[in-house]
Amino acid sequence: MDLKRGPRTFGPPQPGDTVRCDFVDRAFDGKSPKFACVLPTGEEVKVKFGEDNSEVHGEVAATRLLWALGFGADVMYPVRVICRGCPDFVSGRPAGPRERLVDPAVIERKMPARAITGTSDAWSWPELDLIDEDAGGAPLAQRDALKLLAVFLQHTDSKPEQQRLVCLDDEGEASARCERPFMLVNDVGLTFGRANLANTNFVGGMNLELWSQTPVWKEGAACVGNLPKSLTGTLKDPVISEDGREFLADLLVGLSDAQLHDMFEAARVDPDAWTRAFKAKRQQIVDRRCDVLWPGGIRALFGTGPVRWLQGHGSPALTAIMNGVSLLGYTRVYIAVAVALAFLVRLRAGAALLLLIALNGVLTDGAKAVVSSPRPDAVDSRVRGLSVVEVLGDSFRSDTPLPSVDADDGYGFPSGHIAASTAFLFGLMYLFQWTWVWRALVVWIPAMALSRMYLGRHFLGDVLGGMGVGVIAVAVAFLALTLARLSNPKHAHKAAARSVTVAGACAVLALMYDVPAAYDAGRFLGLAIGAACIVVYVGPRFAPASDIPLGARLSSLFLAAIVFGLSWWGTRVLLTVADMAQTNFGMLVAGGLPVLFVLPVPLYLTDRFLVSHARRARA
Repeated sequence: MDLKRGPRTFGPPQPGDTVRCDFVDRAFDGKSPKFACVLPTGEEVKVKFGEDNSEVHGEVAATRLLWALGFGADVMYPVRVICRGCPDFVSGRPAGPRERLVDPAVIERKMPARAITGTSDAWSWPELDLIDEDAGGAPLAQRDALKLLAVFLQHTDSKPEQQRLVCLDDEGEASARCERPFMLVNDVGLTFGRANLANTNFVGGMNLELWSQTPVWKEGAACVGNLPKSLTGTLKDPVISEDGREFLADLLVGLSDAQLHDMFEAARVDPDAWTRAFKAKRQQIVDRRCDVLWPGGIRALFGTGPVRWLQGHGSPALTAIMNGVSLLGYTRVYIAVAVALAFLVRLRAGAALLLLIALNGVLTDGAKAVVSSPRPDAVDSRVRGLSVVEVLGDSFRSDTPLPSVDADDGYGFPSGHIAASTAFLFGLMYLFQWTWVWRALVVWIPAMALSRMYLGRHFLGDVLGGMGVGVIAVAVAFLALTLARLSNPKHAHKAAARSVTVAGACAVLALMYDVPAAYDAGRFLGLAIGAACIVVYVGPRFAPASDIPLGARLSSLFLAAIVFGLSWWGTRVLLTVADMAQTNFGMLVAGGLPVLFVLPVPLYLTDRFLVSHARRARA
């Protein structure tokens, strides 16, 4: 493949040609300088330009690399443009009457394909995981290779609009249905630099020093790509399978030194220096092994042997049972149970249990982000993903591109299911003083561990780590936050204040550093504020819930479900309208606002209209 000439789909121009065109007054999105122009053939094209615009160089190299490896890309022509009628904002020097020479510049032509009607043509990176290989979609190796290539390029501006969904059907096949849908990365101008929070041009685009010094792999992790998330991005530190690493390594090794030299020469940068940097970063991919997670003797805890042995003794009935056990282990399920216990059994003990579960979620998510250990099916293609979540879609997943403790993808260590189960059961013992919970604990934790391993979601080391995080969450909750004192009128205010302070600190860390996940931090903060409202509330419900009429208790629980559903829906509508749904702050609000009202509002309404009325009637 001729990486200097590039794709021959449209014929001329050649790299370095001088092209004449007539300016068209058309607005474009994005910050980089660009304008529309009509060629002598009548074709309207987009022109990017500017000496200080790194996209003029980076997009030429990145699109040629994508095209050469077979991933699909738009066509970028590095040219000099003589623009007739260009306004002053187009930099250049006079080239004739009403003409301006714009150099450097690139002409963009879209990859030949037709649009798919009836749907958005933009896609976010987590949607790659929704592709079904059994239905004819791209296999995991190819999808992970594309993610790893994005890391390799440091594709910092990964918002949905930078990726495009098209149809590769022949023109004669055009219809409302697309038989060959294709996902491509259509804007790769901010590449060959270092990914950064604000997508700064001189940092994220064609910066040899920063790109060569940025490692491909996240330090201390097995096979996690090193790609910090920008404010608008949807890809962050992806877990890469061994099949995906090997697939991309084989493609990259197939490029000769001469091809790399031509690619960077076409991008109008120093080809020798960039070729050396490219080969050094390529070697990082070639040398890595993604099926070896941990060094030394601890490696035995992170082997796929036990998982494959369990799956080798599986059956449809056992898979159904294991999925049933697993579905009960999500943090959201335990939160729902804790809300029921708060209104039906003991209000403040239930509030403390909610805070413990939320704290455990924050600690689990933080541990996942720091350790960045992949799941078994990401390192061994022989491990099957048997989770019913793959069938149910997003019903039980967190609906956020950020990592979340309820997400059933992403990082594996520690197991969120095991951590949540451990914290929940210990919380029942300490807060409700139920001795039978010991027997439930020694049965439920092993059952949950077996289910997560059988379903291919965790290693043995993951479930042991989940137990450890759950125990740590319990220790922090009862020793540092003194949550058990929420039921004590003398000390409840101090415990509530500690919880709000710690939850607020977690929210600040989530907004500044993405650790813990903003959604989980928001949920912790919302529940902490809600628990504080319960503590300062002055009403008739200070007695155990058993002294409250059953109708009032059931009404509270029913109202809690209604309040949560309405606030959950309203929050998402507002965030979508404000275009904040994919931001850290938006995820913080989405996690915190619905749970903020789930205790105080039902409590006040039932006390105001049911409990007080019942007590007056008895009097």
